Amino acid sequence: MINRKASELPMATIVVVILLLTTLIVIIAAVFPQLSNMFSGIGQVGGSATNELNATTNSLFN
Repeated sequence: MINRKASELPMATIVVVILLLTTLIVIIAAVFPQLSNMFSGIGQVGGSATNELNATTNSLFN
């Protein structure tokens, strides 16, 4: 029984983390519509997406 509880805890933690990440992405996409297109291509072009995000952040706060 102890082993079962130990294996259930990381699973719950993983689910919570996934939900938080999904919520964060949805909020960001809602606040910054121009970023939602970037999120769709993150798997293919991770580097340039990061560069675009940095440029967007710089233009927002500078």
